[in-house]
Amino acid sequence: MITDAHKLNLLNKLGMLMNSTLDLQTIFDHVYEALPAVLGAHRASILLYDDKSGALISDASGSIERTDSLPESSGRRQQLDWSIAGDCFMQGKPIVINDCSQTNLIPREWVERLQLRSTAAVPILSQGCPIGVLRLDDCERTDAFDADDVEFLCLIAAQLGIAIHNALLLCDITTLEKRYRSLFDNAPDIYLVTKSVSKNSVTG
Repeated sequence: MITDAHKLNLLNKLGMLMNSTLDLQTIFDHVYEALPAVLGAHRASILLYDDKSGALISDASGSIERTDSLPESSGRRQQLDWSIAGDCFMQGKPIVINDCSQTNLIPREWVERLQLRSTAAVPILSQGCPIGVLRLDDCERTDAFDADDVEFLCLIAAQLGIAIHNALLLCDITTLEKRYRSLFDNAPDIYLVTKSVSKNSVTG
């Protein structure tokens, strides 16, 4: 039975993990393992927005897009006008599909191959702007996610947003440090030339 204690425990563990590491893969892997277990679902997915392609990119290590039966081209990248994740990102608000067999928002091929019954998606925000999507799938139950589950998903997504923001800050600082270090390493040597003046040469 899922209790509030289980949810609180996950939030606490995720918070402690974020305080101990800035490695996003470690944080994502914990979400992939713990979140479905806490909510009684089957899969968790994290997709992040890529400025260059204008699409959502999945983390292939843990998300639904790692499924071998799906084409790799569609598995790693989702256009924003396609599927529940893109719609959630564009609207910047949670979306729940209670019966995946009755929706056009998820391509029928994905519903069948992934055996989707219910799915929920919430935006991952950084400083109020969407940067990705957290998605949870259930392969056995329709109406699997209620309002409390969605609220909990939003709390997890908020923590992910903080973790991603902090990791990007560290990346920017590291890049800046490397840039300045390169400037100093590649700069020409500067020699300080001094001229000794004899006391006897000084006339008064």
